[in-house]
Amino acid sequence: MEDLLKPMSPDYGRRLVNKVIDERAAAKHARPYASIPVSDDVSAGFKDISYSQFANAIDRCARWLQTQDGLTSTTEPLVYIGLNDLRYSILALATAKTGHIMFFVSPRNSLEAHLSLLEQAKTSTFLTPEEYDFPLMSQIESQRPLRKFTIPSLEDLLSAEPVDPVPFRASFEEVRLKPWLILHTSGSTGIPKIITLPYGWLSVLDAIGRVEDTISSFQSTHKRVFAPFPTFHAAGIVYSLGLCIWLDATIVFPPPTAPMTSDVVNAIHVHGRVESSVLPPSLVVDLAKEPEYLETLHNLHSLAFAGGPLPDAVGDALCQRLMLFSLIGATEWASVPMCNKPAEDWAYFGFNTKVAGIEFREAGEDRYELVFVRKPECELFQAVFRTFPNLDEYHTKDIYSRHPTKPGLWKHEGRLDDVIVLTNGEKVNPVTMEQVITSCPVVKGCLVVGQARFQTAALIEPVKYPVTEEEVRQLMETVLPFVQRANEDAPQHARIVEDMIMFTKEDKPLPRAPKGTVQRQKANEVYKEEVEAHYQAFSDGGARNSLSLSFENTDSAIESLKAYVEDLLGRDGIGIDDDFFKIGMDSLQVMSLSRAINQGLDDDEDASVAAKDIYGHPTIRGLVSYVQNIGRLKGRSEEEKARESWEAMERAFQEAVRGLPRGRVNGNGGIPMPASQALDPSND
Repeated sequence: MEDLLKPMSPDYGRRLVNKVIDERAAAKHARPYASIPVSDDVSAGFKDISYSQFANAIDRCARWLQTQDGLTSTTEPLVYIGLNDLRYSILALATAKTGHIMFFVSPRNSLEAHLSLLEQAKTSTFLTPEEYDFPLMSQIESQRPLRKFTIPSLEDLLSAEPVDPVPFRASFEEVRLKPWLILHTSGSTGIPKIITLPYGWLSVLDAIGRVEDTISSFQSTHKRVFAPFPTFHAAGIVYSLGLCIWLDATIVFPPPTAPMTSDVVNAIHVHGRVESSVLPPSLVVDLAKEPEYLETLHNLHSLAFAGGPLPDAVGDALCQRLMLFSLIGATEWASVPMCNKPAEDWAYFGFNTKVAGIEFREAGEDRYELVFVRKPECELFQAVFRTFPNLDEYHTKDIYSRHPTKPGLWKHEGRLDDVIVLTNGEKVNPVTMEQVITSCPVVKGCLVVGQARFQTAALIEPVKYPVTEEEVRQLMETVLPFVQRANEDAPQHARIVEDMIMFTKEDKPLPRAPKGTVQRQKANEVYKEEVEAHYQAFSDGGARNSLSLSFENTDSAIESLKAYVEDLLGRDGIGIDDDFFKIGMDSLQVMSLSRAINQGLDDDEDASVAAKDIYGHPTIRGLVSYVQNIGRLKGRSEEEKARESWEAMERAFQEAVRGLPRGRVNGNGGIPMPASQALDPSND
């Protein structure tokens, strides 16, 4: 196997991140560790964070941990749910110096999931940022007593004032299998499960740098890399604390509060001087739709997508003008060496099976499961056997097909456990939702769909088929509460909106196995055209619940919009100046709101509200004012419209940051997906 490795120091693969950071800080390493936006408006520029600053912030955080009564002697993991900023990286490395274990929890979990995760980890100790009010915290506290410690702001941690270093003296062999960090699965197959990662998990990414001709080395080495994965998930850790350090790249962070729209990502590419980008497929699709943004993509050194499938038409077009890669990983096994391959094979994976200890085992007709097999010569590259040291084999449940003509190339085809992968990388367990919906007395069967799409839909087979429009309406009214009940226990990205409920045809029942269960693959094939047509109609703006917004009557417009938003979010008492995203609105709900408003407006392209308009006017009062402004702007030049629209967004931004200290990097890593959250590759 030595012929597959570069002639590098034998320490590569046995280094520890804490020591590398301290060494680079002492040597005044030239390339910055990270680059962070100076405000939510990325056009204001980015600030580079040197290794000296980063190391000092880690030591300052470690010193703070050592001075907190109740923390110095605790053996409980320390839970952190906070802003999607550099503090995740700082905490992960500061606690390594103090002997604590961090537990990063996704803010998008349900209450049931949060309580289960705390019980699994046997902890009730939270570190909380002062400027972020986690929505479910009070509900968690009502069922489980918590100890909470308010951590310093990012601005304070990055203070230039030197702090006494906290040494990290452990050797690789001493901590290779020692617990370092706790993450959790997505819960796509039920309640999330904790996964304890040892120190050696991250070092596997260092070893990958030793392998000849890998995608990660080509894409990241000495580059400014943008990878907007949430830093509480494995993909965020892989890039922010793994590849970007091992390959001496600079990780470019997004604004903590800005939703990851195509507008924002393009601005980051431009103003963050990004050279390589790793994005969820849904963002790649959105960027490719805009000529200006597409040109920015073409100027990148390389582009990778991860977390889900990319439509063939988009990938085929992009690969003509830039290096396009597909990447895959998981919390359990981090990543493996991927070989470079021809541009036209962008949709395939070129696994270095010999180095990674991978086998592809038959799992059906032209389908193969990726399996890790423990091999002594592959030890440096097999993170999964550090995560699970008692195993000799690990079945990923990921299914692949062979390239029809090129040996060694594999295409991801889905999961053994029927998990749906959306285009934003989120994963959905359809089985639990189907069981709840099928419990409705008038429902015979149900199929939740959404593979390679942005959101889920429900295809429902009724016991008795409706004949009249009134019977269809009654059927929908009967079914809807069960869909809503299924949504209650599902993660936000999996929830089915009313407009995405379909009914089967009487002459096309859902195909079933002899034991009566719905045959998922066959059902998807039978209803392929109908599902495609429904998604297209929804994409074109179809919405059952449109709003009647009058340009003239502000009060009635506010009242109707307030009622719709309260129904959409499932909560009462929303104030007309409450920020949608601070009270839990996610990107799917933004799309539903946009469609509902547009259905209620005149059929005029000037009178339409896009998702980015809602992000720019995220309150009931502000959105009504914006809709009224659309009417007022009719007949004006494009420049006048653009200027007034920009001024409205600027006013919203200034209102949002009013009262915040100067220079502070603020954010809310827990806002429901805007894209960064979109990607949850940590999942099983």
